[in-house]
Parts: sequence; C-alpha cells; structure tokens
Amino acid sequence: MPTRARAWLRSPHVPRRLSPARHHFDATAAVARLVGHLGGRASVVEHVVVVADELTPALAGTLAAHLPAAHVTAVVRRATTPAVPPSVSVRVATKTAARVQVLMEVPPPDAILEVSQRPNDKHAALLHLFTFLRDRGAYLAAAATAGPSGRDPVMREALADLAAAADGTGVPAGAKPESVPGVVAESLERAASVASVRTVRGDVVVVKRGDHLRKLRDWAADATLDARLGPTWGATVHEEPAFTFTATNVVTAYGEGLREVGRRTFHVPEMRVRRYDGATVAARQLVTIGDYATPDTFRHPHQRRLHNGKVLEFATAHTGRVRAHIAAEPTREVAGALFHLDTEFPDHFGHVTTEVLSRCWGWEVARELDPAVRPLVSIGVGEDHVASFQLQMLAALGIDVGDVEVVRHGERVLVERLYAATPRFENPHHTHPELAETWRRLADGLDRVESPVDGDRIFVSRRGDKRACVDRPQVERFFADEGFAIVYPEDYAYAEQRALFAQARCVAGFGGSGMFGVMFAPTARVVVIAADGYGASNEELIAATNGNELHYFWGTSLERPTGRHDLRVFNSRFTFDLDRFRPALRAAIR
Repeated sequence: MPTRARAWLRSPHVPRRLSPARHHFDATAAVARLVGHLGGRASVVEHVVVVADELTPALAGTLAAHLPAAHVTAVVRRATTPAVPPSVSVRVATKTAARVQVLMEVPPPDAILEVSQRPNDKHAALLHLFTFLRDRGAYLAAAATAGPSGRDPVMREALADLAAAADGTGVPAGAKPESVPGVVAESLERAASVASVRTVRGDVVVVKRGDHLRKLRDWAADATLDARLGPTWGATVHEEPAFTFTATNVVTAYGEGLREVGRRTFHVPEMRVRRYDGATVAARQLVTIGDYATPDTFRHPHQRRLHNGKVLEFATAHTGRVRAHIAAEPTREVAGALFHLDTEFPDHFGHVTTEVLSRCWGWEVARELDPAVRPLVSIGVGEDHVASFQLQMLAALGIDVGDVEVVRHGERVLVERLYAATPRFENPHHTHPELAETWRRLADGLDRVESPVDGDRIFVSRRGDKRACVDRPQVERFFADEGFAIVYPEDYAYAEQRALFAQARCVAGFGGSGMFGVMFAPTARVVVIAADGYGASNEELIAATNGNELHYFWGTSLERPTGRHDLRVFNSRFTFDLDRFRPALRAAIR
C-alpha cells in the first residue's frame, strides 16, 4: 500500500465504524449532509441513487426537498410504504447482485449517496456501484458507515485503493488489461476511475473520472435493455431453449493436468439471435447500444467477468471504459442490415475457427428475416485485408464474401440493423451438438483437393516459442518412427487442411489451434500433448461435439501454475517426459 494511502487511512479524518448500540444513526440527516457536500450542483443534478436500509417518510421528504431538480432512485433493503414524491422511485434489493441490476437499468447517476448502516453494504456499494456514475459524478458515504475499524479489514483495503488512486499510484506502468487477472483488473479500473478522494467532517466524497459502458451478459441482456430503452433497442428474433447433454466420447489423461476424465456433461445455455437497431461497432468485437456493451462484445458472454481487453480498459465485473484508440463517436454510418461475425482476434486462426464459426448458425436465421443482410468482420492493427482463411470459411458456408463490410482499426461504425448470435462454442464451458453440422457444411463447401501428405496418421507439430515443447525433436522422432506424418497445418491452404484431417484415422499433436482441424475428422482417435498449465479446452470441446476418442498427455510448464488463470503460465514452454509416457502413447495411437 502506498505511503500516502496509509497516512490517509491513519488520519483522524477517516471515520471509524460506530457501534449501533452506542450511536444513533439518522439516515435523513446523513442525506441532508451529503447533499450539502455537492454544493451548488445539488440544484442541477438530474439523477441521484440513494442506497439505504429503508425509505422512511422523513427520508423521502428530505430527498425531494434537497434535490428539487433530480429524479431519485432509492435502493433499499426493506419495502416500506411512505408517501413517495413523484420524483422518487423505490427499488428493493437486498443482495449486491440485485443492486447492480438496478444500476444497470437506470441512467448513469450524477451522485450516489450511501447511507446504509451495514459495513458490508458500504463495502459492496463502493466496489460494485461506483463505476456506474457518470463522468465527474460523486460517490458520497455517510460517516456512520464509511470507515473501517480493525474488525473490517476488507473495507479498509477498499478505501486504501481509492486513496492510492488519489496518489496517482493506482495503475502500474505498462500494465495491459488483457494481461492481468480479473480481480487485479477490477482493482486497477477502480483506481483509474477516481479523480479525487476527500473527507468532509467524517464523510467520504469520491469524484469519478470517465464514462463507463455497462456490460451485458447474454441471459440478462433483453430484460435490461427493455427496462432502460423499451423496444427502441431492437429485439430477440429467434430463441432456442437451454438443455443438457452428455458427450458420447471418453476423455482419458496421463499425468497431472487441467482436464477432467470420463464423459463430460455440458449445460448449454439459451441460444439467441438478436437484432439491434442503431448499434455501433468497432474492430475487435465491440458492439454497443447506447451506453451498453452487448453480449456480442465478449468471447465468453455468459461469465461473471466479461472482458475484451482489445477494446475495453481495465474492466470491472459490470463496467468498462472504451480504449482510447477507438473513436468516441461514429465515424461513418452503414444503412441496411449486417450480421456480426467479428472476434477479439480477427487475424488469429484459432479464434476465428472456434468463435466466428460458432456464431454462423444465426446467419440463416437473419437471412430468412432480412434477405439483404451482409456479413460484418474487422481487421487487425496494420492490416489492409481480411484473412484469406476467414473468407474461405465464410464462402464455404454460403456467405457472400464479396459483399462483406469491413471495420478497420480505430473507427466506429453506426449500423442501421445489426444481427448477432449467441456462440455455440464457449471455451471452456460448453459446446453444442449441432455445431458438428456447421463443420460438415464447411467441409462440403470447400474446394475438393487432395491431401498434401499420404497416410491416415498425422502428428500436428508447433513452431515458435509460445507454448513450445522443449522436447519437440524427440517427440517428433517418436511419432515418425511410429509411422506418423509430421505436419504443420499452417503450411497448407485451408482446403488442403480439410483434406489432411478428413483422411486421418489418428490425429496426435501439441495442444493449440493447429489441432482444430480435428473438426473435419469426426471418427479419428485424438491424442493431445500439452503443458499442465494449458487451461484451454478447445480440443476437448471439439472432440465432444464430434464424438472423438480423446487422450491427454501432460507435460510440465516451465512457468508454474499459481491456482488462477495466468497468461505467463498458459503460454509457457514445457517439458515432456517421453520415457515415462512412451508405453501409454503407443497404446493410445494403436
């Protein structure tokens, strides 16, 4: 903790938690006091959120009297029935998640007044609600609950984060949003969002810096948009129910790794195709409607922490700031209908193969509703054309790539009607059995060519330093001696890759995107060699979709796992004990 932050916390101006048994807390007086801290702004603020235990008649009257120009959203624990002024709306929310949802559904407030008596509520409001404020908005916490004592170390740490931000020490130099764990990213974002922290007669006043997008999870998007925007945002035009299925294939593993063995059961969420009216898009998968980042912005739209580090700065669980290189306002407009086929990594074979292809099921839905719909993709920094393999994939699925709309780095495009589909493949959580039909159509649509190598047993090797096997020469020699052709799929045209995998009876290789061609080999036995820090489940999900028998052999990462997702570990080089696994390997590739 920075020295100035510690000094601030030790100062007599930082209030300490008061015992309810010895101190009477008057929420009405606290609100009046906090409004006073706003000074002249109190007469012009338009929207204020009040977090309180309950809305008493006296508190309701105080809000109306002291905030004459504002609409007040009162977020309370207990439902009461005072005479509520027309300018005050009441939402009952006893849990943090429910309070966050209230903030998701209302305009960005000019101020948040926290007057609850529960220290945990105060802590949660600070961590989870603060970034919903508009730029230069104020978060004000009443003295009776603002400060932690030694019995509340979590709250003390939360306030220390804000004090560190006031010092200008909140964000490490050179830190990148895509390269830090989620919890760290959240702390960094809160720090970067603080313009100032001060205490006034024991109350805490924090002024926010910057505007944030609200991040929509797939299952909550429609209800949230309806509550805030009504029908103007668009609609879900197609929906398929959630279901559960158990894969027909069996997964075995040798050594210690991150995959479970046996037959895996998958819980597939609802699949939706949405139409957004007047959405804006930016390269690398950003889709916004108003001040919302839609689920289509995220590779994992069903998770608690939604993140896209290429377009959003250090993101909290519920909010994120658009990165500076993206235009603040639309730079051009596109009339008509587009279908969103973008990814956070538009020039990356593996991400396009798993993330873009898994959304293509919605193309036929959109085309039936809007026959003139066109595909939308983006290109990466410094690129001037869409990757050839991506155009071949789309063309093979019957999508007219001659009519593709390309979004370039930095621009922001306003789209009259944008269609987008829930992904049927979300690593590491689920796949969808019908994705196999997409892969079959893709294979049938590619040019008929001969395989570039003979034989029905291939070993997919890997170049470069990223996730490289230190013992690659020995491993390649072992498989060559066993009659396998050593291949690097990236050396071949995409149609040749299809032919290469389609003829294979056994596919072995190092874990990574080179193995994704297994989607064209639904009857092949699959052997994956990977590091024990390799947390991706792509090979497992592909095998579960097809029904491939799958065997994992685990090596040892040079960067050791820490118990949480760490890119250094994920991308680490690794060793592989060939002597230890030689008998099991021979049995698996029989």
